[in-house]
Amino acid sequence: MTSEKQQLESEISSVKEKNRMLQEAPIEREKLLDNSKIKIVELASALAQANLQNYELEEELKKVSVENAEHEGRTKEIHQRSLELKDLLQSTHSKFEGAARS
Repeated sequence: MTSEKQQLESEISSVKEKNRMLQEAPIEREKLLDNSKIKIVELASALAQANLQNYELEEELKKVSVENAEHEGRTKEIHQRSLELKDLLQSTHSKFEGAARS
């Protein structure tokens, strides 16, 4: 009888342990679910921040592109004026040399 009693006590203990685990399982799943929800909120916030930063960078890029185009236009104008002045200088120099020879 003693071995049957020990076996029954062992089975009872095993059933109690399984019951405890089954009762804790929903609690653990709830904790995991809560942690997942928190992580989702954090990721959504980080995504929103990244989208905002991306938008700001795109706006800055547009602004810099416009400024760059303006500078390129000025550079071309200055270069053209430089060529005109160089031609004028050469022409004046040639006239001066011609007048000096006369």
